[in-house]
Amino acid sequence: KRSCKDKNLSIAEISRRIQRNIRCSAARDRINARCFRGGDSNHRDEHRKANDNLQECRRRLAEETSKQQQETKEFDNTNQIIQNSLIAAIILGKLAQILFSPIHVPVF
Repeated sequence: KRSCKDKNLSIAEISRRIQRNIRCSAARDRINARCFRGGDSNHRDEHRKANDNLQECRRRLAEETSKQQQETKEFDNTNQIIQNSLIAAIILGKLAQILFSPIHVPVF
């Protein structure tokens, strides 16, 4: 398969399909030039389809990569919030121990 219309494709699969479309387009270009004096309408159509698929896959790759970067950023932000909350809880716990521990006053 060369199309990237399926919404459930991984970045790796989109990359593979980009390579397939590059190879397909180049092969069709060579065949059209050598065998069909530029290609008849059907061969030119198939060459155009390969190039259209290539552009669609490149667009999807950019979209999915951007989405993944955003998800990573959001995950990092969430982890930072959790880490800061844990640090604050530890500090508050220590502060509570200090404030509410019995005071031992020496007797003279």
